[in-house]
Amino acid sequence: YPEFLPDGPYFSALKDGKRYYLVRTALSGSAAFGATGSAQASRAVRAAKEAAHAACSTCGFEATGAPLFADAARRSAQTESIWLSLASTLLIMTLIAWVFRSFAPHVLAGLQLVASVLAASAAVILCFGSIQVITLVFGTTLIGIAIDYAFLYFAEYWFGEAAPEQVMAAVKPGLYMGLATGVVAFAFLLLAGFPALTQFAVFSVAGLLEAGLLVVLIFPVSLTRFPQVPVNAAVLWPQRFIQAACRAHWRRAALPIAALILAVPGWFMLRSSDDVRSLQSLPPAMLATDEHIRETLGQVPPPGFFLEEAGDLQAALQREEVLFAKVQDGAPQLATLGLSRFVPSAGRQEASLAAWQKVFSDPAALRAAFTHLGLPAGLADRSVEEWRQADRNPFTPAQAFAAAPDLKRLVITDGDKLALLSTVTGGSDIDPATLAGYAAAVPGVSFVDPLGRIATTFQRLRIRATWLVILGYLLISALLVWRYGRRDAVRMLWPPLLALGVTLGALGLLGEPLNIFVVVALILILGLGRDYAVFLREGGTRRSPALAVSLSALTMLFSFGLLAVSATPVLHVFGIATLVGILASFLSAPLSLPPVKGQT
Repeated sequence: YPEFLPDGPYFSALKDGKRYYLVRTALSGSAAFGATGSAQASRAVRAAKEAAHAACSTCGFEATGAPLFADAARRSAQTESIWLSLASTLLIMTLIAWVFRSFAPHVLAGLQLVASVLAASAAVILCFGSIQVITLVFGTTLIGIAIDYAFLYFAEYWFGEAAPEQVMAAVKPGLYMGLATGVVAFAFLLLAGFPALTQFAVFSVAGLLEAGLLVVLIFPVSLTRFPQVPVNAAVLWPQRFIQAACRAHWRRAALPIAALILAVPGWFMLRSSDDVRSLQSLPPAMLATDEHIRETLGQVPPPGFFLEEAGDLQAALQREEVLFAKVQDGAPQLATLGLSRFVPSAGRQEASLAAWQKVFSDPAALRAAFTHLGLPAGLADRSVEEWRQADRNPFTPAQAFAAAPDLKRLVITDGDKLALLSTVTGGSDIDPATLAGYAAAVPGVSFVDPLGRIATTFQRLRIRATWLVILGYLLISALLVWRYGRRDAVRMLWPPLLALGVTLGALGLLGEPLNIFVVVALILILGLGRDYAVFLREGGTRRSPALAVSLSALTMLFSFGLLAVSATPVLHVFGIATLVGILASFLSAPLSLPPVKGQT
């Protein structure tokens, strides 16, 4: 920071009539981004701010850094996780009370949901040692899937035609098929190679298995008496909707085609965004503080850094000097920062010594030059004498490290390999591609763009996850063909594919970007359409399966749709995708059944 100079134990600068003091702190290792380290840093900053204001009520205090942003993001995600869970749970419980008008579904559904989340969390912790906050945020929405199996059982028990002891046999085909295809869909995410998706896959698979197991083992022994609940309008309209949608009519084919036609323009407006910065929502006040601090320090964050690799330190210094020369020629407004600015290479020092040797070898010419500049000739003689008495040994890196230990951070060693770390500052519009071009012109030098590398990684993971979705759906299609035959399987695949097309079109029209988490949403949408098709195929247009599908769609809207109001961009786009996809999946679910002539 060129404007900050030593001022006692601190560095200070006078700007705009104010004196600024710089205090730098650091957390060791990766603790800065961990929950404990970031929380510790945040508490320390708050304590320092209180102490500063107590000592000087008119003084200002500002702080920034990665740990503070990490702590703010963690606390925001935890808060959202809590209220989203409470909101979805209350809505689901209200829905259960309105439809079934009995206390038993609350107890059993609550038991199933708690057991599913606990089992899923335990599985993640056993596999990975800890659970990420983002997994909990996404995982809480598992409530909407896990309760599908409970609704399938409840609908058959309360409003179906089977006796209590026969309910399990009636729902078993749809339950097992839905569970199998759901586990297959999420299990393919284990191959994505992305820790967040891997944890989410383990969480989902374990939660769904626990939900299905609880229905099979607990529900039959808990619900053994005939229910005494009158049928109300809330129970009748789903069956009427399914039956009306199954009637052979031109609207049955025209409406889905019209929906796809409306979605087509959105397909061409789709864009992908793998920039990690678009996945987070940082507090505006903290961003403003960070910008003000950087302006005060006169530091513009560089887009990346250079690595100069060589067999020894001297060779690396020489490569860095060549690189800096090219940068200065091409972009003189940039300031270079690297070890060679403090310790020139031995070759450069020898060249400088040779030049000075030539100057001091002719005292008469040196005196004449001093006299021409208006300087005393005796000063030239004294300079020549000091030159003769000086040892003129090169300045070594060891001497620089002893004087300024922080310079060691610019040297990276790995066994017998060595590299220097350097960067540039001074421009807010530095193009990483331009800097990469300077690096490519010097052998052994490379430019590292961290954000670019992360974006490339996210892009690769998004593409891989997309292919995994395709492969998983092909496997699910094979299961449906094996179970129902080719013709019925094709009909059952139509609703989820229609929902997928409508969802992608809506995202394009709304200007929402495609990222790896949208791919996860598409997996859920395909899974929902598949579940609805299986439930209806096994139960037909009877009242109980129609009610189960409708309740499932509503609970999914409560669970996933709430994410659309999230302040976190990744959760927001995830919520929008699932909100549109769930509605499309439910409305197109009757297409999985063959049309019936004369159906009313």
